[in-house]
Formats: sequence, structure tokens, C-alpha cells
Amino acid sequence: MHRYFIRLSYKGTNFSGWQRQSNAHTVQEEIEDAFQLLFKYKVNIVGCGRTDSGVHSRDYIAHFDLQDELVIDLVFKLNHIVSQDITIHDIFEVDRTRHSRFNAYSRSYEYRINGIKDSFHHEFAFAYPQIHRLDIDKLNRAAHLLYEYEDFYTFCKSKTDVKTTICQIKESQWIWTDYDALQYRVTANRFLRGMVRLIVGMCINLALDKLDYDEVATALRERKRLNRDWAVPAQGLTLVDIKYPYDTRGHVSGIEVREGSIEELVRVSGQIPEFKEPYEAAEYRKRLTGANHLILVAYKEDQPVGFKVGYERDADGSFYSWMGAVLPSFRRLHIAQRLAERQEIWAVEQGYTSIRCKTRNHLKAMQRFALGNGFDITHLEDRATADDRIIWMEKSIEKTSDEEV
Repeated sequence: MHRYFIRLSYKGTNFSGWQRQSNAHTVQEEIEDAFQLLFKYKVNIVGCGRTDSGVHSRDYIAHFDLQDELVIDLVFKLNHIVSQDITIHDIFEVDRTRHSRFNAYSRSYEYRINGIKDSFHHEFAFAYPQIHRLDIDKLNRAAHLLYEYEDFYTFCKSKTDVKTTICQIKESQWIWTDYDALQYRVTANRFLRGMVRLIVGMCINLALDKLDYDEVATALRERKRLNRDWAVPAQGLTLVDIKYPYDTRGHVSGIEVREGSIEELVRVSGQIPEFKEPYEAAEYRKRLTGANHLILVAYKEDQPVGFKVGYERDADGSFYSWMGAVLPSFRRLHIAQRLAERQEIWAVEQGYTSIRCKTRNHLKAMQRFALGNGFDITHLEDRATADDRIIWMEKSIEKTSDEEV
């Protein structure tokens, strides 16, 4: 038997979720029916988790087994059978022991709210005209409360048969993405049915003073439902990222991430416009020689297009993520994300307990990227100007056991 991972995305508007049901149209059903049409026998697809009716996914992983090795362009063929609401991005063979559901150690969701009517994106956001009544500080106070708890019975949809309501929240943050647009991002090892939509509703109600902060804290502590539950509409919710303790992204967009050399670093860094005075090879050798280090280089065909380098700077269990960059023409291919994930997987395997990095205050994109990947600001170093102030950030990393969504 051969096992394959399949990476896909789907618009959930016309589906009753991922999982096959006897009386509703689902994503799993449509893909399995396409397999049946192609192979003339049933192929079971195992997804990384369930999504509710109307919820979207920008990055979904599933796996399936075939008796014989795959010799056809299955991505091309499936995309011509499934509806426009589903896109198959990649299919690649993996070890038979790998499992799309049980090996996933992190899931990230985003919930989007628009304050104005939007004819083009209304299926992917909740239209909420009162958006400017929402205090971002109150929203984040509610969101950050989740860090203090592990049992989320309070935000579990009623009449749900689950063995445990324990979840480990790694990220919970609200940001303004535009003048009239808010986004909530949450990352955890697993989620309960309806959990994210109930959390978003709680945050909004607290920001509107319809809920009291202590009331929410008490409900979480005592495993009770809130008196004012609100599950916001499904169309604003999207599953955006699934992480595994091995690389699943090197196959996408023809990008290959591999360990590289100092010469490759110098070649790429010399082409980064933000680097006014890029380091020469001697500086890299000075820092890396004798230290446990990792050099990652991203290639598109034979062209190096990005890099990430780090080393053991302090003997305290941390790994220092020193530098990284992607050529401007390739910055919409999520290469920086793949490099960061590959570095984190390596650091975990090496036994490090955290990753540290630093950036300057004026590099806002770098700060957003780090915060979006679970880093916390630890301290600041003053410089001559506020723009040049150094911001230190750190992320705890550890091996996690397999969990069920």
C-alpha cells in the first residue's frame, strides 16, 4: 500500500462541512466521489479534522491509501472533476506511518469581520456595521484570557460527544487589518466543535460590555456555559494553517527548502534590497563556526530565492533565529513561512525549548510575521531613535503528542 498526502483548499459556503454525511453535501463526499469516478473503486479520504457547515479552509491536509503507486497527474484530473469550490494544490507520497489527523500538532483559524458592505468578499467575512464600537484592547483582553485555561467546556457546542474538552491555546489575537476590517487569529493543538465561533462571540460581547470579564473567567474556571452565548456566523471563519512535526510544504509552488551553505547565504542576501550592507562570508563563519547551527535555503528550480539561518547563541536551551529573507519577486509564495516552520521542526528535534529572534521597531512586517507565528515580545533595547529600538521576541517549542480534533 502507498500513502499520499493531499493539500487542498475549499470555500465552505455550499458545503455542510468536511465530513461525509448521509443527508448533506460535504467536501469529503465530493472528493471521494471524484476518486470513485477515476479509479472505479472506493478510496477513503482521512481529513486533518472537521469543519462546520459554511466554514472555509485555505490550507487543508488529508491522506489516502492506494494499492498501486500513483502514476497519473492526479492533481490535474481531480481539479477537472471537483467543483470550483474545491482546489487541489498538491499530492505527494509519505511514509505509511504518517497520519493527516493524528500527527497534526497545531491548527490555526482566522475569523474576519467587515464593517461595511462588501460585494466581493461577503462570503468570507461577517458583515458587522457596529465594528467601530469594538475596542481592540477589550477584544484582546478577552482573547488573552484563554491563555490562562486549558479546559474549554464553556466554548464547546452543546450536544457534542467529545472525550475531553482540554485544548492548548498557543495564539489568540485580534488585529485591525484595514480601517473597516478586524481579524481574530487563534492557534491550538485541537479545537472543539463550534469553539472558535463561540470565542469570537464572547470577545465581541465583552467589548460591547454585554458580558463581564469576571463572568467569563468564572465560567471557564467552573466549566459552565455563558448566560449570553453567541456563535457568530460561519462565513467569517477559515482554517488557515495545519502544522506537522515534518515538512509538508516543500512540494508547493515548485519551492524546495533544503539545508544550504554560507556561500548560498551570501548569494541570496546580496540581492535583498532591505540589506543595505549585507554580511560577507567572513561574518557568517565567525558566528557559525563551532556553534550548532542551521542554514536553510529555498530554491525555485535552480534559483535560490530565500534563506533562514540560526545558531545556538546562549547555552540556555534556546535557539537564536538570526536572519532570514526572501527575494521581493517571490514574497507571495509563503516561502518565509515554510522556512520558519522547517527551522522550528529542526530545533525541536535538536532538543531546544525555545526560539529567539530580534527585529527593529520600524520593521512592522517582521513583527507581524513573528507574532503570527506564536512569538511573544520579551524585552526592548533602546537605541538613538524609536525606529531603531530593538525588539526581542521568543517562542516556546516542544514535542507534542498526537491529538484528535
